[in-house]
Amino acid sequence: MNAVTTKTVEQLKEELRVAQAAVEAQENALREKAREEKYAAEKKIRDAQEAELTTKMTAALAPLAAALVAAGVKCHLQDRAVAVEGSVGDIFVERERHGSSWRSSSSYTGRLVLVVDSRYMNDFPKVRYPQLKAGGFNVAKIVETVQSRLETIAARAAEAKQLEIKKASGAWLAAELKQELGVESNSSMISATRAVSYPRGPGGRSEYREYTAEPGHVYMQLGTHQYNAEQVRVMHAALVAVAKLATKSVKS
Repeated sequence: MNAVTTKTVEQLKEELRVAQAAVEAQENALREKAREEKYAAEKKIRDAQEAELTTKMTAALAPLAAALVAAGVKCHLQDRAVAVEGSVGDIFVERERHGSSWRSSSSYTGRLVLVVDSRYMNDFPKVRYPQLKAGGFNVAKIVETVQSRLETIAARAAEAKQLEIKKASGAWLAAELKQELGVESNSSMISATRAVSYPRGPGGRSEYREYTAEPGHVYMQLGTHQYNAEQVRVMHAALVAVAKLATKSVKS
């Protein structure tokens, strides 16, 4: 005959705690599984909606991409945007919203807005083109905007190149004149450029500008020397003669 084992109150409490913990762990696992399944189902819906939206946006951008290519603009369509070679700014579409509401999906109107953004803070402004009633966008106007920006960028690049050519030419002429006249090579008396600082607003702020001499010319800076009366007369006569030489050079 087996002896009956008597459990203490503490042992019974511990067994009850373990059993309750197991039940709680099982319930937590079931709740976590339900949450994961719910999240997966919701994610599947969201992914499908995003894929549908991407298809819709890409289709809306296709006519613009084709028009840009026809106009000679190098670009390619990528999902929700048109990538243009050059710094014209990003071109993309987004969903239009009611007013300034940004809190929920119910704030969307169901229409699209095409945005020609600015790549740089102080460069071209952001331009927004609402979807037309017919469903597309004002492609001709957008192409005009992109072409105008590309032309501006090309003009800026050409100006910068010409400025570099002028600087190089002026620097070479300044070096030649310094060597011819026995002026130290590091002297600022003869130079291709001239820097000027202008006061700008309160607080002692200033704006720095650099000017480049025209081709065949250099700047001369005589410093802050003091001159007596006879020296001033000599220098004035020299400047008058220099002015006459410049006049002859222009006429010739």
